[in-house]
Amino acid sequence: MDNSSGKQPAGRRICAGMVVFNGDHEKAAANVENILPSVDAFFIVDNGSDDLSPLESHFAGNAKVRFIKNGENKGIAFALNRALDAAEEGGFDWLLTLDQDTVCDVNMISVYRRYTGEPDTGIISPFIIHRGNASPEHYKDENLPETEIVDDFGRCITSAALTNVRAAREIGGWNDELFIDAVDFDFNYRLMSAGYRILRANDTYIVQEIGERVPVKCYKLFYRFIGDHKYHGPKYYSVHSDFRLYYIARNYRWFLKKYRAKSPTVNRWANFRDMLLRFLLYPRKRSRIKMLRAVRRGRRDSKKMTY
Repeated sequence: MDNSSGKQPAGRRICAGMVVFNGDHEKAAANVENILPSVDAFFIVDNGSDDLSPLESHFAGNAKVRFIKNGENKGIAFALNRALDAAEEGGFDWLLTLDQDTVCDVNMISVYRRYTGEPDTGIISPFIIHRGNASPEHYKDENLPETEIVDDFGRCITSAALTNVRAAREIGGWNDELFIDAVDFDFNYRLMSAGYRILRANDTYIVQEIGERVPVKCYKLFYRFIGDHKYHGPKYYSVHSDFRLYYIARNYRWFLKKYRAKSPTVNRWANFRDMLLRFLLYPRKRSRIKMLRAVRRGRRDSKKMTY
């Protein structure tokens, strides 16, 4: 994709937005506190949590923190767009998007600020470590370049991505129809197609939780099979609910059909391979019949989406 668009660099005002939905509010509060001193404002977008009061009480009276309540779970994309609206209304140039369980390096924003003046930059992202596969100590021993251009739209996740507000608005924000899964791939692809680049700052990192997971005993063989980086998941494989399997099947099929796009991580083979691994590796208690039904329903419903 051509990234030589000559777009002007964005300004330097940074805010953050975190999408929350139930979960561990104490951990979410700690993750907010970790980033809060480094940003000018923090928007917490609630997707209909059963009880948000612990988080609201924790930040009561803090002028930097603003709660945005959706009232119901309208999906990650809708919530991200609410944060984008707030960032734009507040006159911010960059929006740091966060999951509630993402642990960020305390120096992340100071590292990101080095690159906010770079022209054509749509996203600045960190190095990603999945908890249980490696540690920050291992990461620090790596001889990584200071920055890298991410040319695979499947290699940048939403969490801890510092997004150019003007660029995000230019491409229409995140796609509400996707709800969850492939939201980041779709956004990244459209951003890169519009002439923006994704920059990975290797001087900072996040430790990413992957929820329920199963250990992979032959992880070295597994690593070679999936062709993934050693930090990104060879020792454990994440376990998703049938609800998530539905959206994975639906959205990936839609994405591949709509854009006819593929990358080393997002393609028909990778989609088939990952779904096969789920059927092989998920706990025995999971009903494979229900899993199969969720996948088939998702693939069928992909035909009803907007193309």
